[in-house]
Amino acid sequence: MKSCELLELLRINNFLGFENMKLMTKNKLIITLALIFFILGAVVFSFFSVKARDESVESDNIKTVKIKTVELEDFQASIEYSGFIQGEKQVMLAPKINGRILSVLKSDGDTVKKGEIIAILSADEIKAQSSTAQQTIEALNENLSQTERYYKQKVSEAKDNKATSEEVQSAKRLRDLQVKLVEKEIIRARGGLGEVQSLIKETIVRAPFDGVITKFVGEIGQLVGPTVPVCEIADDKNIVAEVFVNRDVLLQIHKGQKVKAFCGDNKKECFGEVKSVGAISESNAQKGLVRVIFEKNNPEVYLGQYVILQLPNSKDDKKIILDEKLIISRYDETFVFILENDFASERKVKLGKFQDGKVEVLEGISLGEKIITDGLNKIRNNEKVKIYE
Repeated sequence: MKSCELLELLRINNFLGFENMKLMTKNKLIITLALIFFILGAVVFSFFSVKARDESVESDNIKTVKIKTVELEDFQASIEYSGFIQGEKQVMLAPKINGRILSVLKSDGDTVKKGEIIAILSADEIKAQSSTAQQTIEALNENLSQTERYYKQKVSEAKDNKATSEEVQSAKRLRDLQVKLVEKEIIRARGGLGEVQSLIKETIVRAPFDGVITKFVGEIGQLVGPTVPVCEIADDKNIVAEVFVNRDVLLQIHKGQKVKAFCGDNKKECFGEVKSVGAISESNAQKGLVRVIFEKNNPEVYLGQYVILQLPNSKDDKKIILDEKLIISRYDETFVFILENDFASERKVKLGKFQDGKVEVLEGISLGEKIITDGLNKIRNNEKVKIYE
């Protein structure tokens, strides 16, 4: 090979090597820049990922609550009166006579029909009275006979003694007068005997109406009478509760008004209707009798059951009313939670009357404010919250 050709070949190799070096350098630069951008991207991604995660954690820690706008509502406070369920017709059954109970045919809780025999009394006292009356009548009849004979003899004597006509007539008038007096006594005695004999039927004590025996107070051998009853009987078809109420309450009650009641130890809710409203009694501390009648065949209401009646204590009015469950009590103070600028704020309130799970708020909150109604057990004062529907 010629020297000139060799030199040319070397020059070409050098040029190619130089170009290869330039290409390698350029590739290294590209790789370096790509690596730098990758690292920067990873850093930025990591930063925003951490920030998003922190914001998510923060969002997860914010409690969710429900709210209600404060507004006026109808509210009527009531007062409770307690009593017992009894029959609309309910009496202590006492006989018209005194006597000892010979037999008892019924007991507590038994159902009876009008006229059905409940107990039988002894008739010893009546028999004694009847015997005395008979003896009195017999004695008066004997007295009448003697009186008639005596004064008849007087008239005869007057005639035998040739008394004047006027003297004879006077003797006859005296005779007739004495006879009539004795006859009146006999009639009166016979009337007494009839009254005594009519009392024989009173030895049988009968039910005065259909009902239930609520209490049997008499026992066999016990002396009973007009002031000592045998039993108490009530009409179980129409049952009522009677309570004496204050004047202010009485003035707000009218016949036919619906009344809420709580019956028995379990306080089952039921409803009655005002049957009658008594007059205000000056002698009974300005109170009056209210009778509330209940529906027939209501299984929640029965004779002798304890009952609490809710009667209105004020007129209907517009008030700020909240559920009792929204009230937080601490020591002697009461609070509610208000939503202020996305924060739960504890607010002290003054309460008024309570009624059926509701309470009147007198002071502390205003119309239009937002009351937190749900989530109260999760939040604290001045804690940020969010609302959910």
